Amino acid sequence: MQTHTDDAALQALSNQGAMCGTCANEPGNRTCPYCEEARHRYLKALRAIGWAPLTHVQAELDAIKGDLARLTGRPPTP
Repeated sequence: MQTHTDDAALQALSNQGAMCGTCANEPGNRTCPYCEEARHRYLKALRAIGWAPLTHVQAELDAIKGDLARLTGRPPTP
C-alpha cells in the first residue's frame, strides 16, 4: 500500500527528473508506468540506506524520549 508520504516522495523524484529514460515525459509527469517503476526503485533504495520521512523520524525520537523518561524516572524533555 502506498502512503501519502510515499506519493509525496515519488512526486518529488519525478519533479527532479527521475525518469525511465525511454519515454518523452517531462519532469513532474507521472503517466509513464516505466518511470513510476523506476521511481519506486529509487524510493526503495533511499529507504534501504536509512532515508525516512521527517514525520517518521520525529515519531521515533518521541518514542525514545518516552523510553528514556521511563528508565530514568524523569519527565520527558520537550
